[in-house]
Amino acid sequence: MPLITVNPQNQAALQRVVPMIQKDAMAVATDPHPVARFIKYWIPVIIYAILIFHVSATPGEDIPSLFPNQDFLAHALEYFIFALLINRALKQYFPMFSFKKRFLYVGVIAIVYAASDEFHQMFVPNRYCSALDLLSDSFGVLIASLMYRYISEKKTAPRAQPQAQPDASGQE
Repeated sequence: MPLITVNPQNQAALQRVVPMIQKDAMAVATDPHPVARFIKYWIPVIIYAILIFHVSATPGEDIPSLFPNQDFLAHALEYFIFALLINRALKQYFPMFSFKKRFLYVGVIAIVYAASDEFHQMFVPNRYCSALDLLSDSFGVLIASLMYRYISEKKTAPRAQPQAQPDASGQE
């Protein structure tokens, strides 16, 4: 008696998915340097999260005003970089994730961290929790994720081979 029974309609889909999962699982399981891989992909995410926390702990009066709306731009840029780092790590560790799934994970991780960062700012002198800051953080995450997808697809897209040009005699 089989351990798992699959109805005939799902069997074809399962036969396509199982080899992909096995291949990805083998790549992760046979990684000869898991610590080096963790350092390369997740330590930058962790260090950047610490940097965000440190910058958020700066009292409000110590933040120079350089130009109008700098707060929106700073938040968007800060979380743009954070989302790129998370995308990079997730793509390396979970290559089988679709764009939608990775987009969701990046969004949840980055926006939950942004919300906790805004909460943290309530306890910093002359700083406050702002829904607009959270919105600009989310905007940075969105743009970074879309840009990461565009760049990733551009790198992996097959390149067109140049057409052979006939020489003067009419032969190729």
